[in-house]
Amino acid sequence: YMLFSNPNALVTTLAISGILTFICALLAMSSPKTSLICGTLYCLFEGCTIGVISLACSAVVEGAVTMALLSTIAVFAVCACLYVFNVVKVTSKFTRFLLMFAVGFILSQFIFLIISLFTGLEYSIGMITLVSLISVFLATLYLFFDMENIKQVVEGGLPKEYEWTASFGLAFTLIWLYVEILRLIIILFARDN
Repeated sequence: YMLFSNPNALVTTLAISGILTFICALLAMSSPKTSLICGTLYCLFEGCTIGVISLACSAVVEGAVTMALLSTIAVFAVCACLYVFNVVKVTSKFTRFLLMFAVGFILSQFIFLIISLFTGLEYSIGMITLVSLISVFLATLYLFFDMENIKQVVEGGLPKEYEWTASFGLAFTLIWLYVEILRLIIILFARDN
């Protein structure tokens, strides 16, 4: 309520927590030794960021946050089952495909951003929906990668800081998946209304 009564506080909270989240994520990814502290700080600041985003989205579409949260849990549960029962195996081919797919997707978004800056071209609702669907798919694939990473760390008997790095990777992917699903829900409800 306090944030909605003061829109400047909402924007300021989102900006500060977003910047701190980004910095902590970069530091946590840079070295296993920083994952414990920076990964924990990332989760705290990201919690604030996601809280503000979820608050705003729930004001726009009632029930969107609950649907996104339940969908994220469902996707994670399905991925965990598929991984545990060896239906999906994370091989070197899978990892190469995931890397090429992620780099290609990020590069295409960057190129479109540059083009739109010079031409004024904007995404249509259909394109935004497609980008969100691809992002959800990519985040889902990264869940398998994170599970394999956790398995390798545990079975390999690596030092504790690598466990924090693997945990950070899973937390990062789950939050990314939640945000993408939430964005997709908002887009779909916006189309209907």
